[in-house]
Amino acid sequence: MTIVCSTRRFCTLVKHLSQDKKDEIERIGFGSLLSLPDITLERKLIGQIADRYDPNIESVIIQGTAVPITPWDVQCIMGLRADGLIIEPKPHMDDDDYKYYFIYKEKQGMNISLHHLEEQLIKAKNADEHFIRRFVLFTIGFLLCPTTKAFVSSHYLALVKDIEQIRHINWAKVTRDFLIKSLNALKTGQRSLEGNVALLQFWAWEHVHVEDESFNLNYVGRPPPLMAYWNEINVNSWLKFDKKGALDIGKLVLVIADPRTCHVTEDEVHICDDDKQQEVPEELVHIIDDEKHKDVTEGPVQISDDEKMAEKMAEPVNSECHNYTHDSPHGFSDDQVYAQTSPERSQKSQPTNVDLIMNQLLLIQKSCQFLDNKISTKLISIEGVCLENKRDIQEMKLKICKPSRSKKTDIAAGPSKHQFKSENQHRANEDDLKLSTIAGRVIKPTHMSQTDFIYYKRKFANKEQKTKDLSLMEQVTLRYISKCEDDKLLSSIAGINLFSQFLRPLIQPKDAPAKSKWLSGSVIDAYVQIIMDMQSETPRAQGTAFLETDAHCQQWKMNGENKGTTSKRYRQQRADSAIKYFDHEMIFLPLHRNSDHWYVAVINGAKEKNRYYSLRMDKSNYAADKDLKNTIKGIDKYLNYTNKENVSTSKWKNKKITSWPICPMQVPQQKDSWSCGLYTLRCMEHWNGKDLAPEYHAMNTTTTFRAKLPSILINSSMNEVIEVQDELKRLEAQEGQDNISQI
Repeated sequence: MTIVCSTRRFCTLVKHLSQDKKDEIERIGFGSLLSLPDITLERKLIGQIADRYDPNIESVIIQGTAVPITPWDVQCIMGLRADGLIIEPKPHMDDDDYKYYFIYKEKQGMNISLHHLEEQLIKAKNADEHFIRRFVLFTIGFLLCPTTKAFVSSHYLALVKDIEQIRHINWAKVTRDFLIKSLNALKTGQRSLEGNVALLQFWAWEHVHVEDESFNLNYVGRPPPLMAYWNEINVNSWLKFDKKGALDIGKLVLVIADPRTCHVTEDEVHICDDDKQQEVPEELVHIIDDEKHKDVTEGPVQISDDEKMAEKMAEPVNSECHNYTHDSPHGFSDDQVYAQTSPERSQKSQPTNVDLIMNQLLLIQKSCQFLDNKISTKLISIEGVCLENKRDIQEMKLKICKPSRSKKTDIAAGPSKHQFKSENQHRANEDDLKLSTIAGRVIKPTHMSQTDFIYYKRKFANKEQKTKDLSLMEQVTLRYISKCEDDKLLSSIAGINLFSQFLRPLIQPKDAPAKSKWLSGSVIDAYVQIIMDMQSETPRAQGTAFLETDAHCQQWKMNGENKGTTSKRYRQQRADSAIKYFDHEMIFLPLHRNSDHWYVAVINGAKEKNRYYSLRMDKSNYAADKDLKNTIKGIDKYLNYTNKENVSTSKWKNKKITSWPICPMQVPQQKDSWSCGLYTLRCMEHWNGKDLAPEYHAMNTTTTFRAKLPSILINSSMNEVIEVQDELKRLEAQEGQDNISQI
């Protein structure tokens, strides 16, 4: 199960906001979210809740009781409004929405990127209307309704169009319904758990209380929102209790008490039987189980002087709890709620001096609670500052330890004429190089008779950056792989299992044999899934792209070598596999020639060409490459099945791809005999249909990308092997602490 939610990104953004921006966020009703603690999402706990979820009743089964997830829970936990305008379903976009869509989307993209929203929020100088809309969209995409996509849906623009209307929307229901929808989808086979997963975690902590005093968890007198209470110390205490099975042995709370009104301790709440009169503070309500109810004795109850004083202290609180019992959206059954009022008790009075003393004591108690809450909030803030300083120290340590590459220059001597001459000559050479690469020559090689064969002579940038900026996590990952056994499962992405032996070629030293550094098809397929997840339906310069896996390419090649069949069921299955191609302009195929060389073939349906990108150009192999021809034949056979099954096309006019010309394209070449797989992945990720994107040249393929790839595959949110990720986080924290101590 892949969890989709990022509280850390949201908390990091909040730290960069000025006070005037926070005031505007308070004004639109999102101020409570600023108290969100920077905690880690506990995958084990969330998985247990998801397993206990019953989609038929939309409730979580805890200790044999169905506990629903309600908008009231969201209001108490996160402070979001649980009444007001209900948005169901999401409204469609109108002309005004499209106007804001073009304002907030990326300039070179088609979506409202979350990363772009974050950058604009940090750069914003004033808290204007655009800042408000971007913040709400960012909150939806990262916290309230996150998905596996790296962007927020444009349908939410209708909710933020009128910024004065934002505070009137029932946001509690919006995030709750989206989470319930994701839980239902998870039960039907979906791999990722989308939605407000952080809410699910807070919900479990609030509905299952820890009564053991040794864990130091206090549930009384907490200010709203309740999620602010769960700092790292309290979370660790609950998780420590969870080792015993908290969901099975903890105190179950069916309905969360309103933190704005109910600050009553358990000692101030008395329970009585339905048939017997017991003197308790008027209008108090308390939830009990059957076993505690059996302990209530029959007969008249004697009240001591101490109890009378306690009752007097509780009278102001009782009036507040009276509002909760009538305004709360939840009711209780007769077996769960026991409330008793005593007319005789209200007739009793106490001396005036005692009343004054009790009122003073109550004021002192409230003041102490207020100070305790303020101190707790301040400690949480200090804790966040300490964590931020810790990260800054780690970065400073890495910069200090890295040797300087700058050359020493003699300032006093000044530049010589030879230096001016060499510098001018270097600039002239650069100008000549730019002029010669404005347009490439198009020639037809003489060794082939195919008239449609096109070979582009183009000079690509040869200067690439060296290995740099490996994060601490990436370094820890490389060392972890080197110590693992070959059969240890490190990653599982979309059903593709990556064992340690598959990732071992990425950490081999430079002097190792070339064969030991070849990538397997599993590594290719796993990274292809990550590319597809990151880019989603975002079009490239020449249209949308579909990235095929090596496993399917092998199947296409085998079908190209064999004859077809007349089985209708067989044709229908193959037609269903190939129909997805017609929704994209480009189909990328990672091919493995003779089991010793990776290259890329691109079927361009818009231009009706089969393009060929080899990282080791060898013109004599183009005509003799049976793998490429058989693969194209196999795909063509599948596409023919779509014709026979009357499947309509959308973007391809001519589906006979065997009649299309094969056009080899020159791309940056590998300089060794083992990095073809790395170049294949980079080409599939950054080829836009006409040229390589600028991101391709920002990283050296054989050094930097090779070192980063293992960490990408293991630490991806798509990886279902959670145990390895948790172990790497532990090692990273331990090594970071060691580095700080050394400094």
